[in-house]
Amino acid sequence: MAAQPVDHPFEARREVDFGSPANFPDMPVVLVDQPLSSDRKLVVIGIDTDAGLSASSPNRFLARGSFVRQLQQAEDLLDDDREKQLRVLMLHHSRMHRDQLVCGIDKKSRTVLEQFIRRHRISVLLTGHVHVCDSEVETVHHKNSKWWLYESRCGTTTQRSSAPLGCPDMNLQPNSFLVHRIYEAADQSLNWYSEEFLRGPWAPFSSARIKRITILP
Repeated sequence: MAAQPVDHPFEARREVDFGSPANFPDMPVVLVDQPLSSDRKLVVIGIDTDAGLSASSPNRFLARGSFVRQLQQAEDLLDDDREKQLRVLMLHHSRMHRDQLVCGIDKKSRTVLEQFIRRHRISVLLTGHVHVCDSEVETVHHKNSKWWLYESRCGTTTQRSSAPLGCPDMNLQPNSFLVHRIYEAADQSLNWYSEEFLRGPWAPFSSARIKRITILP
C-alpha cells in the first residue's frame, strides 16, 4: 500500500463519483451503499457528533463533540464483510483536532471512536468543524490486520477573505473546499483522491493540491 501526495491523476479503469447537496435524515445512517468490482462495496456511514449534547452542556459551550450513542447505533448498520468493503465514516468533529479544550471531541467519545475504527475497519474519515482543510494518514492495526486510515477535513466557503476596513491586519484562513473522487485502477486497487480548492482575498477558487491514498490493494 502507498500513502503519498501526487500532483496528477493516473489512468483508471473505472471511476465512482458520489455526493450531492441533500438534507440528511436522522443519524446514524448509511449515506452510500455502492457496489464495486470483485464483489466489493463502498459504504459511507454518517453520524451526528452533537447528538450527545444537552442545551446546557459544557461540551456545547466549548464546541466539543459527544456521540457515543451514535457510534453504538451505527454498529447495527454494518455487516461482517469488512474485508470486502471500503468503509467511510462521515462526522462533523475532526479526529485530528486534538485540542482537549475547544472544538475537540470529548474523552469518552474519542475512546469509543478509536474502538469503532478498529473493530469495523474504517478506512476514511470525512470531517470538518474547525474550518481549515487538512489531512492525516496513519496505519491502523487490529488483530492480524492492518490498513491505512485517511482523515480528510474540509474548510469553509463562507468566511471572510480579508479583514474589514479599519481593522488591523489579520492572518485569515482562506476559503476552501474539497472534491473527493474514488478510482478503481486496472489492477483493481481502490484509490481515494482529495483535491483542495483555495480562494485568495481577490482571486477565484483554484486547485491547490491533490492527495492520493491507495485504500484497498
